[in-house]
Formats: sequence, structure tokens, C-alpha cells
Amino acid sequence: MGTAALIFILLSSALPARAGAVPEDRVVRLSIERFADLAMRNSLRASIYHNSVDLANSSFRSSYLGSRFPQVSLQGYVQRGYNETETSGGIITSSTAISRTYGTQTSANVSMTMPLYLTGGSFSLGLAQSRSLTETSGMPDSTARVSPSWQVSYSQPLFIFTGDSGRRNWRRVQLGHESVVASLDREKLSIWSDSRALYYRTIQQQSTIDVEVQTLKSARELLNITRALTRAGRYAPVELSRAELRYSMEERRIRNARTTLDQELNNIKYFLQLPVDAELLLTTSLEYKKFNWELQDLVDFALDHRQDYLNAQRSLELQKLSLKDAREAGRPDISLNSTYSKTRLLSDPGSPTKTYGWTAQFLATWLLFDSGVNRLRVKQSVIDLENSRITLENARQQIVTEVRNSYLNIKNLEMQLLGFDVNRKQAMNNLKAVRYRYSNGIDRLIDVFDAENDLRQLELESLGLLVSYHSARDQMILSINGFLPGWR
Repeated sequence: MGTAALIFILLSSALPARAGAVPEDRVVRLSIERFADLAMRNSLRASIYHNSVDLANSSFRSSYLGSRFPQVSLQGYVQRGYNETETSGGIITSSTAISRTYGTQTSANVSMTMPLYLTGGSFSLGLAQSRSLTETSGMPDSTARVSPSWQVSYSQPLFIFTGDSGRRNWRRVQLGHESVVASLDREKLSIWSDSRALYYRTIQQQSTIDVEVQTLKSARELLNITRALTRAGRYAPVELSRAELRYSMEERRIRNARTTLDQELNNIKYFLQLPVDAELLLTTSLEYKKFNWELQDLVDFALDHRQDYLNAQRSLELQKLSLKDAREAGRPDISLNSTYSKTRLLSDPGSPTKTYGWTAQFLATWLLFDSGVNRLRVKQSVIDLENSRITLENARQQIVTEVRNSYLNIKNLEMQLLGFDVNRKQAMNNLKAVRYRYSNGIDRLIDVFDAENDLRQLELESLGLLVSYHSARDQMILSINGFLPGWR
């Protein structure tokens, strides 16, 4: 029989019945695996996670396309203009002439720029086409037309004294993207862990109600026995008052436990974005499974997968790139630049003009003296690099310590669980013996209360240990940031 079904059967004798049966379409059955799956699909945190993944991939793709593929732009215009010129004669002639000019111009320009990642160079191409029509009063119309003219340019740095800054910038983009992806993977694992923790708390509260119901049933039986013995004159009325007070306390505990359970169920509905009127049925019961992983395997896995340790490694690499940039700032920067252009102008008189040309340029830039500014920047970069190494080592030691502590916690809980069955049997036998002695007038009522409290605390402690054990296993997954083969 499932935990939830047992709870409903037990509660039926202690709590008022709910009005009406719950429709089947409103019942949501949740195993812990389905709970975690719905959390990754329906929760608001999961929506932010998925949007962040899309954003990170789009940003990385944008940087990739910008460093590998061309960009083409088009510009064109059509304009109509009017110009009027008034010319006046001298004092003797006293005449005035007015010249009017109408003009229409059309133009289209296409340009393309393309970085060449393999060589570190840059290529650009421009095409232009234009036409101009001029109408002047008293003169024949004139037309000037530029047939498609083009210009090509290419710049190639020579990596003799310096490295390829474009490749370093692209490496920075890669490292930044890897850090973002690692953080998002950590958030995904955190959602998984938080969903399971909520599931654990809820089934623990359900089991707590189960224990409290059993205690309430025992308190009712004890109250009935005490009433009978009081009527028979074997016990004083104060014993009956104690039994009634105990029964009232157990009823309050049941109500408080039920309220806490309803709150946890509301948290589940919010977390999974389920309807508020849905009836939840948690179908997974916790069971003890031996933890078989060795500590060194867990440490090695954590150092290969922990995002903070990997991010520290990326930060170290970024500092190495920054140090290269700082050192190369004072070195000669050499490049080759070349251009080629061709233009053909056609006009009405039939005398086309052709123009073409090319240039080849060897360019060298060397910062000879900067008052020691770059030397200080190099020194700062060296210090930052050393700090990054220390940060990396600090992250490694913290991870190793965290994994060790998680491992010790799991093993401690495992040992307590293995020895708990003996204590539970002893407490149950002790309660049975005290009840028998009490019914025969040998022990006092307070002795029965104490025995029941011992058993209840033991049961609740057992439930808490089981939940803590599973939570510790999940915490270990967070500590190593992933699942070892066969973990699930």
C-alpha cells in the first residue's frame, strides 16, 4: 500500500471527512522522477533557464558569424534639385540674365567587409553606380553616368613580433560562452535538486502525519482504559485528566501537521505551476540504498565537472591572454595593406574617362617610449596571473574538502540507518510491556506517556534520517556537479 493511501485511511478515523470525492481528472500522481521532470519543463525557474540557454547560444552564434562571415550593406538615393542664377550687367548696359538649372541624380552603392579568421586579415569590396541628368535653360541637356565602379582592399598583419589578437579575442568569446554554459548547467542541476528536496519534505510530512495518527489512536485507547479504571475506582480522577489532556495535545499535533502538509502541497503546485484545485498524490516512498562510491572517484569527478573549478581554469587562461596583450603593446606592429580601384565615367559628348589604380603599403608601428606605462601594465598582468593561480588552487582545495565532508555525512547517516531497526524494535517492545503493566495497575500513566513519546520520537527520527540520507546523496551530486555512471 502506498504512503499516501495509508495516510488517508488512517486520517479517516481522526479527522473530519472531506466533502465529496475528488474527480479523477484533478488527481495528479507524482513520482519523484516525474516531479523532477515537470520541474524542468513547467517551473518558472526552468523557463528562465531555457530562455538563458537560448540567449547564450544566440550570443555565441552572433560572435561566430561576425568573425567568419561577411557583412553587406546597400545604400541608394534619388534626388531632384533646382538652381537659379541671376547675373546683372554693368552701369552702362544695365541688363539682367537669369539661368535656371534642373538636376536629377540617382546613386546606388554596395559594400562588403569580411574578416579572414584563418589569416587574421581583413577584406573589403565596394561597388558604386550613379547617374546625373542636368537641364539648363538655353542649353542642351547633359548626362553624366558612372558605370559600376569598384574598389577592393585587403589588410594582412604580419605576426612577427606580435600574435594574432583576433584569435585571442575569439578564444575569450569561447571561454566566456563555456562559463555561461557551465553556470546554466549548474542552475539546471540546482532545479533538479531543489525539486527533490521539496518532494522529500512533503513525503516526510505525510509520514509524520502517519506517526501522529498512530499516536492519536494510542492516546484514545489509553483514554478509554483510564476511564474504565477510574470508574472502577482503581485510579484517581487526576489520571483521567492527564489522559484527556494528552489526547487533546495529540489532536492539536495532527491539525498542525496537516496544515504544514497543505502548505508543502501548495509549494509543489506553485513550483510545478499546477492548478490550485489539483489533488496531489505522491507515489514514491523512500528506501535505503547503499552508497557504493569511493571517495577518490568522487573527488576526481568533481574536479573534472565542477563549474567553479573549471571557471577558475578559464580565468587563468584569460589572464594569460591579457598578459600577452600587455607584453605585445610595446612591440612593433607590422602589416601589409593593398587596394585596387577602377572607375569609368561616361558623359554626353562621348568622351568616357577611365580611372584605375592600386596601392601596396608596408606599415610598421612601434611605440618607442610611453613613460613606463606599459611596463606597469605588464607588472599588473603578472600579479593578476599569480592571483588567478592561487584562486584556482583555493577552488581545488575547497571542492576536495566539500566532497570529503559530504562523503562523511553520507557514511554517518548510513551507519545510523543500519542500526536503527534494533532501536525501533526495542522501543515497540518497551511500549507494549508498559501498556500491559499499566492495564494491570503496575506502572503509572506517565510511564506510558514516556514510552509512547520515545517510540514517536524514534519513528520521526527514523523518517528524518531517511530523508537526510537521500538529501545528502543529492547534495553529493551538487558537490561533484553531475552523475557518475550508473548513479541513477
